[in-house]
Parts: sequence; structure tokens; C-alpha cells
Amino acid sequence: MEDKELEVVKNELVDLTSKRVTPEILKALEEKFETKFPTMEEIKKMFETYKPNTATLSADEKQIEEVKFWRDIAIGKATGDITDTGTAATLVPSSVADKILDQIQAAGYVRNICTVFPDDKGNLFVKKTGATAYRTAEGVAPNTGTPSVLQYTPIPYNTYEAAADIIVSNKLLAEAKPNILNFAYGQLGQAFANLERVEFITGAGTTAFFGLATTGPAGAITAVTATTGTTVATLTYDDILAVWLAVPQQYRNISSWIIESTLEARVSAIKSSDLKYSDIFDRNAGTIFGRPYYINENLPVTASAVCAYFGNMKDYYIFDKGNIAILSTNQGQTLTSKRQTYVIAFANTYGEVVDKTGMRGLKLKTA
Repeated sequence: MEDKELEVVKNELVDLTSKRVTPEILKALEEKFETKFPTMEEIKKMFETYKPNTATLSADEKQIEEVKFWRDIAIGKATGDITDTGTAATLVPSSVADKILDQIQAAGYVRNICTVFPDDKGNLFVKKTGATAYRTAEGVAPNTGTPSVLQYTPIPYNTYEAAADIIVSNKLLAEAKPNILNFAYGQLGQAFANLERVEFITGAGTTAFFGLATTGPAGAITAVTATTGTTVATLTYDDILAVWLAVPQQYRNISSWIIESTLEARVSAIKSSDLKYSDIFDRNAGTIFGRPYYINENLPVTASAVCAYFGNMKDYYIFDKGNIAILSTNQGQTLTSKRQTYVIAFANTYGEVVDKTGMRGLKLKTA
């Protein structure tokens, strides 16, 4: 194709995809087709009929697929049939679901400090007993001791469904200058992250996470009761140090704190009260006794309650069934809201502590 002819096709492509495709997508198309740009009709046909197997797509092709979906919404084309009850209809490409999983990771700390296990049902085998070394007399065969018996405890798991949905004006989708695609990913991802942050502490199991505060299959996390503090405001340096010391030494350097915001203020006040307490808190590094802390407002702060946890959070497992399924229609959630685009996402997840050995709680003293 001649340079002049190529330039014409490029201009046609820009015109067709104006306000629909980002510069990154445009560049991907240019790289994909090199000097063999399709005609206008071929481009239109590609957008209308592009339905590949997502498992075999390259990153660039996945981007094209996503653009097609959101372009259809923006120009008012129905993304699927709608029933007389207003049920959403069409499954969104799995590449979109991957982006929402990324948003959950970015929006909340839970998945960053725990172990995410990509499976939906079965048994996780956790080591119960290992080998024990022993001394033998020189020249004596090493089979004189009692052999260790390697044992594993099966931890059963099964994921459960959660949902998040959002309604956007069709007019906004068609006219908005910001990237509505990223906005939608962010909102749905934030919703799932918020749910996981709550269930990480207070989840009751059965059809949700087993939270740290709930006795799950691995048993209750051992709590260290404060000797002084009946409230967070009266906790002492020694009360908090006792929790750190209660975690077995081999776990301390890989452990994290989960605290309520008032405890952050308390450790700061303890540090300020005396130079000898300077090791308790570093606001800039975000650490308590040198280990990172994370705020969770779902922790109780009343007398006799466990107000913080410290330990190896990698022993808390989050099980994922797979990609998040998303349904959408530009006809609205119900027949009376046809000028809105309704998007709903479904995820199947579950979480629990599989080994509580390296975890401890800080329990406030009874008033």
C-alpha cells in the first residue's frame, strides 16, 4: 500500500474510532495490521462480528474486544435481548473480568497480604506434623530412632457467590470525556474489595468468608489479653509488645498487623510519651514494631473485644472460582429505566485461616 493511500486509511480509522478508542488501542491496531490496513467496510465489519475465543487472544486483541463492547453501549446498540421483567442479558468478555480482578487488588489490601488460591472446591492439605532430627552415635546406623510420621490436615473449601452492580446514564456514556471503561472497572472492583475487607474480619462463614474474629475450621486465633488497657486509649507499650512476642519468632518477620484506626493514634501517642518507646511506631514506614499495619474499621474496640491481629496473613487463603461474570444491557435494570445502562458482576469467592499457628489477637481487658 502506498504511503499516501495508507495515510487516507489511517485518517478513516481515526474518524471511525473517534471518542470510542484510546490512542493505545489505535496504536495496537496499527501494529497489528502493519501496512495492511483494512478498508472502512472491513473495519466496521470487524467491530460488528468480532467474537473470538478469548482463551487464544493476545493482549491487543483483548483490548479490541473490550472496546467493541463499550462502543456498542455508547452508540446505543443493545448488547443483548431483554425479557419482559427487565433482566440483564449479555455476558461480557472475560478480558473485562480480568481488569476488575486487578481493580479489587488495587482497591483493598486483603488480597495483597493473603494467599489467593485459584480454585473453587476441594481440600487444601496443610502440614500437621513434619520430621524431627535426632542424634546418633558415630558409626551407628541412623535407623535407631523413631521415624517421624508426615501428616497433613485436609481443609475443605467451597466458593460462594457475591454480586456488585452499577447503573449509568446512557447519555453520560455517550457524551462523557473521561474514560468510562476504567471508571466502571474501578467502581465494581471497589465494591468487591469493600465486601472482602468486612468479611476478612467479621465474616461468619457458611456462605461467606470465615473472618479472623470467627472460629473457622482451623479453630479460633489465640488472643493475648491486655494487662492494663480496657479501651484502646488505655493500652500500654507492654500490652502491644506482648502480642508481638506471643507470635512464634519464625513468623514475626513475615507478619502484618490488622488494626482499627484508634489503635494507630494510640501507638503514636505511646511513642511520643517517652523516647524509650520509639521502636513501637513509624508513621512514615507504616509499621508497628517494624512490621506493616493495615487499617480495618470493622474491628471492635469495646472492653473484652479483640481489637487487633498480628501474624502471618499468608496463612489466610482466599479461594477464587475464576473470572468474574458480568451481565449488561443498555435497556436499564427494569422496563421503566430504559435510558440507563445496567451492569452487574458476579464473583465466586471464599476465605478462611488454614493455619493459625503464626497469628495472635490483642484482646482488651475486661472493664
